[in-house]
Amino acid sequence: TTLTSFALATANRLDADHPVRRLLHHCFHTVLIGNREVAEFQVGRPRGFSSAIFSHEPSVLVHMADDHIARYDFWDFEPETQFARRGTTETPFAYPYRDNVLRLWAPTAAYVEDYLRLYYPDDAGVAADPQLALWTAELDRLLPHSVTRPDRPVSFRWLARLCATLIHVSTVEHDVLNNVVWNYSTLSWIVPTVAPLSGEDMDQRR
Repeated sequence: TTLTSFALATANRLDADHPVRRLLHHCFHTVLIGNREVAEFQVGRPRGFSSAIFSHEPSVLVHMADDHIARYDFWDFEPETQFARRGTTETPFAYPYRDNVLRLWAPTAAYVEDYLRLYYPDDAGVAADPQLALWTAELDRLLPHSVTRPDRPVSFRWLARLCATLIHVSTVEHDVLNNVVWNYSTLSWIVPTVAPLSGEDMDQRR
């Protein structure tokens, strides 16, 4: 839902040399193969991954996906917003996931702000970019509940947080899901998921 919408809007509304397109382009490298894999192998087929793991019929899985997308909000993925909405910005117990995510989020957000500041000195600069206006409108059309709203007006900070969140989702969160949660990854000989205390390479047979 996220990467496909951004890939379409970015390719269709921003020129190849537009600074925002250059900033985000690397996030889209696996969109097409990922969509094919998800649609055909994970959700759509009777013997797909999701059907095998969760024991639901494909039609039920599609219904569950539709239900989730109906409640989808892009800004749930912005780390600070995510923890605030969950009431877990501070907790009386250890919460390593939050702490690790925020440590990784901080340099991403700072980098994106520094980069965009080279092209947009202020809110007026963002508002004056006609391609950004078309891009924003396309994102609002493609994404459930849109990315702009009264509490999220288009501004320099909005643009920086939008871009940083997309980068965060396509790198940090994607890596957490693929290479930490699923520690039986079939690509473990390429992306190690177990680090032996001895320092030796992980046994490929795992």
